[in-house]
Amino acid sequence: MPGVESSALALSAAAPGHAGTVVADSETGEVIDRQALAAYRQRLREIDAELDTAGSWNDQAGLDRLRLEREALLAEVRAATGLGGRRRRISSTEERARVAVRKTIAAAPDRIQQHDSALARLLRDTVHTGASCHYDPDPARPVTWLLDPPSTDCATGTRP
Repeated sequence: MPGVESSALALSAAAPGHAGTVVADSETGEVIDRQALAAYRQRLREIDAELDTAGSWNDQAGLDRLRLEREALLAEVRAATGLGGRRRRISSTEERARVAVRKTIAAAPDRIQQHDSALARLLRDTVHTGASCHYDPDPARPVTWLLDPPSTDCATGTRP
């Protein structure tokens, strides 16, 4: 679903053969280091300034692009920080789940590419992984998902 985040740990637990079991583990480190967090925050300040400029020029495309980038950065900062802006810690179980889910999700478009290159490209552009994963469609490229293929008549191979 667009905009809904799912933790990599929850996605990993839902995988076949895992029976929905999540194993608790000890913490191994922080989700993000100080330098990366400072870079994110600096870029957010730059985006805010660029938003002011784009607004004064009435640049709607620029505003949309900057807002999307700002929201993505804010989501990363929220995922990496807790109360008072303190950096979150990650457990080795969470890290293994993050890596496994990222590899699985990254491999899916490669397999889909053999049958539908446009769908593979869309998924590469809109599905994002990390400690949490989400589908983030481009509002400029709306997608209507048809989950049930149209039925065909087996005898004639035609659709009703």
